[in-house]
Amino acid sequence: MFRNLYLIIVFSTGALALIYQILWQHLTSLLLGSDARASTLVVATFLLGLSAGYYCFGILSTRVKTRANFLKLYGWAEILIGVYAFFFPNLFHFFFESWPGSTETFLGQILVAGILYIPPTFLMGATVPVMTSVLPEAYSEVNSIHTKVYGLNTLGALVGVILGPVIIMPFFGALNGLRLVGVVNVLVAVFYLFNRLTGNIEKSASENGNLKAGELAPWFYYVMAFSSGFSLLGLEIIWFRLWALTIGSSYIIFPMVVALFVGALGVSGITLKKYTDHSLVLSLVFGVLFLSFSYTVVPFLPLWTSNIRVLMMSHPINFPIYYLICFALLIVCLFPGIFFAGRLLPLSYALSKKNGANYGRICALIYFCNTLGTFTGAIVLGHLLMESLSIVWLYRSAIGLLVILTVYLFVKIPSSKFLRGGILLALIVSGTHLFQNWNRVFHAAGTFRDRTLRTYNFQGPFSLPTLEAVFFEDGASATVAVTKGISDDDLSIQVNGKSDSNTIGDYSTIVLTAVIPYLKVSTEAPMNGLVIGLGTGVTAGILGQFSDIARVDIVEISPKVVKANTHFAAANYHVLENPKVHLHEIDAFKFLKKSGPSYEIVISEPTNPWTVGVENLFTSYFYQKISDRLAPEGIFVQWLQTYAMSPPLLGSILRNLHEYFPHTRIYRTHLGDWAILASKTNNFGKKFIARARDPQVQAALYGCNLPSIDAIDFLEDFTAVESLYLASTLNGPAHDIFKPTLARHAFREFFLETSIHHQSLIDPYVARHFPFDIGYIATRRGLMELMAKREMGPFACERRPILRGVFTNLPCLYRMIFQAKNDWDHGRDVKERLSSYAMLRHGKFLEKANLNFLYKDILKIENKFEKMEVLVKYLQELLKDGSYEEYEQILQDAFKRQILVIDQVKYWQDKMSEIRPKQSAVKLGAYPKTL
Repeated sequence: MFRNLYLIIVFSTGALALIYQILWQHLTSLLLGSDARASTLVVATFLLGLSAGYYCFGILSTRVKTRANFLKLYGWAEILIGVYAFFFPNLFHFFFESWPGSTETFLGQILVAGILYIPPTFLMGATVPVMTSVLPEAYSEVNSIHTKVYGLNTLGALVGVILGPVIIMPFFGALNGLRLVGVVNVLVAVFYLFNRLTGNIEKSASENGNLKAGELAPWFYYVMAFSSGFSLLGLEIIWFRLWALTIGSSYIIFPMVVALFVGALGVSGITLKKYTDHSLVLSLVFGVLFLSFSYTVVPFLPLWTSNIRVLMMSHPINFPIYYLICFALLIVCLFPGIFFAGRLLPLSYALSKKNGANYGRICALIYFCNTLGTFTGAIVLGHLLMESLSIVWLYRSAIGLLVILTVYLFVKIPSSKFLRGGILLALIVSGTHLFQNWNRVFHAAGTFRDRTLRTYNFQGPFSLPTLEAVFFEDGASATVAVTKGISDDDLSIQVNGKSDSNTIGDYSTIVLTAVIPYLKVSTEAPMNGLVIGLGTGVTAGILGQFSDIARVDIVEISPKVVKANTHFAAANYHVLENPKVHLHEIDAFKFLKKSGPSYEIVISEPTNPWTVGVENLFTSYFYQKISDRLAPEGIFVQWLQTYAMSPPLLGSILRNLHEYFPHTRIYRTHLGDWAILASKTNNFGKKFIARARDPQVQAALYGCNLPSIDAIDFLEDFTAVESLYLASTLNGPAHDIFKPTLARHAFREFFLETSIHHQSLIDPYVARHFPFDIGYIATRRGLMELMAKREMGPFACERRPILRGVFTNLPCLYRMIFQAKNDWDHGRDVKERLSSYAMLRHGKFLEKANLNFLYKDILKIENKFEKMEVLVKYLQELLKDGSYEEYEQILQDAFKRQILVIDQVKYWQDKMSEIRPKQSAVKLGAYPKTL
């Protein structure tokens, strides 16, 4: 009875351990940075702590005599883990806030990682050797109990990898989540302190039965334990990247891959019944065969998931269904190989030589070797070799180590001809698979963003297009490609299969994010600029060309992005050769924490926030660090995509921005892109005219097909007061570094293809009542007329050549506005003119007009239903304008003319009573969330 209870607790501690790892790793990535070296350091110290724990508690198993005392000792170890977790936030804050300089050097990072990780992971290493020592009643049970402990603890980790990112992190956050899990850990461990086990750890083999050791050399089983750890953890790290290239680098990649690995390992352990060399050989052979099969299908997975995706509507109910189908596909590809390879560790222990006195220590030594293997796999395959070798060769290396062991068994193991023939056949088949090269066309440019049928969707499940990449390399932090579009100069940089920037399609955005702040900032020359994210390098390149800019710092986390940038030299003014420009291959948080110069212009150009690691660049903490390095009158620019984004998420981002930048304006730089200008003061544009004469500015605007320098103000979608209103009224989830929510919500919007339509963000009944600057609307109307006259002609939307490519005219985004202007000025249809008036007023292109002349036209409409429809639109426009007297007069007149009945009049009067306080509040600048 008590043994079953303790096995249940073993299951629960496995879950708690994985939750700890998820929460600790999130916090430590904030401290050490999100670059590959820091991430590898975290994993390495975690595994080193476990291996040291295995070794030391294995030695203790031969020195502590009674089972009860050893279990009590383990209970105290679990309590210490819980207490450590509860107070971990305090230790974290010490390094994070009080001593941030401790992680500036690599030696400091090693020290901090060791302090944070090794104590708790050392104690976690007690689980398997202790429970393997205390739970068996007889020596004959040692192997079976060990496999149960191994299997249940691993299956518990499966539960933990689901609970951590799905429940604990979203609802409690990293800090409170650690405290909660720490309390649970202490409560669970209490059962160990009051255990009722009897007897000694040492077992008598003569009295309780004997366990037969394997016939191979004793050292081989330790090598097998090491090799299985090396290969499986290496494959796990490789599959994080491969699965991200297949379905997109989102927050679900980690739980999916880890759940599959730990689930397969757990099932393989608890289902293991035979402990013979024959079982070891079969497990190794089938493991190699099925893992070789998984190698073969890797390049086709993006095609298969794409074929599934294009058949499904972007509907909320399909969101979990699609990713469950993808997970099932991953299980089919990987589960068999991991299942059989996962048996190698428990079999290595079962077949190693041991006796009733040292079986606990042998268990610890086997796991020590296995964990050293995982540590080596993490360092070698996950970091060192990934910078120099492609994932193809890393995958081959991980399986190749197991193939070498298979060859050894073929030569050494005494077995039947049938078994030796099976081993030989497995070697031939796996070799045939492993020497096939991958067509990585869908790793260069992923299929996960496609929602429409492509040619490749019709060409069969094993037919792939030809890879035509200008540059394609795997790195420790990302897989980076440069792909070519319709012309030689139409280049895109693809990071983990997703286009981050394009020299043609994104041209206006990557240019204007530099031009607009340069014109608007009021600081005297010389100025410093900071660009976070290199991308194509165009933004930093053009910023470095401006005469008033003395220095440009670029922060880029991926060395492969830097290497790929040579292909963009013609478009980015050879940015990396500019003496003004200084490149820093470092995490943005780490760079901002370091002491350095202040900046007059800071530009952040992250990819979509659903992508792993990017959501931290939209937190208030990040904006605080930007504010600390920004000059008093400096401008911070946030590039934000309006696709895969919803109004509530926009509200979350704007609220975080407004904590440190009270003056925020939003400019449209292209279809689906915004440049959000944020500053501490409202001192804009003192140097506008002087800097507008800069030839590089003129050339940049010409490239965007803007007819004049003043046209930049035409692109302003939301003023500072409107931006504040949006931050106050768009009710989005709270998002910060300790309780991140943006990636989870944004990923759902990515699947649903949600986009922000800026015209509908502000209630049209209050949109016309913001306290705009005097002459603001008149200026915008003049700019609109200028652009319509000079650029659009008679509303023709042209595609014009720039940079030897083709780019859609930026003002074409406003063609509906130009058409509305024409309809308002020259239209004859009253309904059409009302619609045009509504659009121009909402876009701040038209002052309030007297609409009485339109009412006369409405009365001339003969069809009473049409007359009613147009009258409703007319009343809406009067109410939006706040023309209350005219509104009431029209209601009374329409009632007298029997166009409206009394109930309709009452409805519109109630509508005015509802809207009027909201309009008054907006005029006064009061923006409660209830608006």
